[in-house]
Amino acid sequence: MDKDILGNKKIAIIGNGHIGQAIAMGFITGGLKQLQVLISNKSNNIELTKKADYIFIAVKPFIVKSVLKEIKPFIRKKIVLSVAAGVTMEIIEKILGKKQKIIRLMPNIPVSENKGVIGFFANKYISSSEKNEVESLISILGKIIFCKKEKDTDSLTILAGCGPAISAYFIDLLSNFAVQQGFSQGESMNMALKIFEGTIDHLKRHNLIASELIKSVATKGGITETIVGSLYSDRVDVLFMKAMEKGNLKISDLKNKLK
Repeated sequence: MDKDILGNKKIAIIGNGHIGQAIAMGFITGGLKQLQVLISNKSNNIELTKKADYIFIAVKPFIVKSVLKEIKPFIRKKIVLSVAAGVTMEIIEKILGKKQKIIRLMPNIPVSENKGVIGFFANKYISSSEKNEVESLISILGKIIFCKKEKDTDSLTILAGCGPAISAYFIDLLSNFAVQQGFSQGESMNMALKIFEGTIDHLKRHNLIASELIKSVATKGGITETIVGSLYSDRVDVLFMKAMEKGNLKISDLKNKLK
């Protein structure tokens, strides 16, 4: 069913990579009309910018500056929404001007399924009514996390942006173990996916946090306790936090290179 959130307005998505395509798919499957969602093919950035009211910048971080310079003459009174990791408001405003209406978003791939997690940080030139309009639009894609500080978008880059791949890593571990136990590749993956899906549904239905579920399943002296206890004694949690911290360092390095 078509949604009338946009009215006569249109969206331009500049960048046709994984995240650009995911955003477009999320909007269309979420009910927006296909004619309202314009996707660039690199050669028509200016044409789409002229037609649209909301300009999504979904190119790689090191390409953002050149794209912004290209479309700058055509974005007056439009809202620019950047999904590029590490590209700060300061960088964007330096090119587009201090009074440009800008929102930084940090979405993840599941926006294509309308189940994304999206960080949201607007500059002071976005009015309350405009923020509400954009919020209604972005909520089509999933859960919005409003960032109090721009730096919070860096954390959302790691948690939301990287989260699906990290989750898939653990699904892959469980699936690979099933293969080692003699199950087929297909059976193993389906089993792993169903275990994760069922666990999430159980947590939601019973309003549990993860540690509560671990405690209830890992009964004293049982098999689950042995496995989970081994993970803790081998400091897998510490190794995980170290890996995540390397993500923080990578973002800092990226931001320094983008200055």
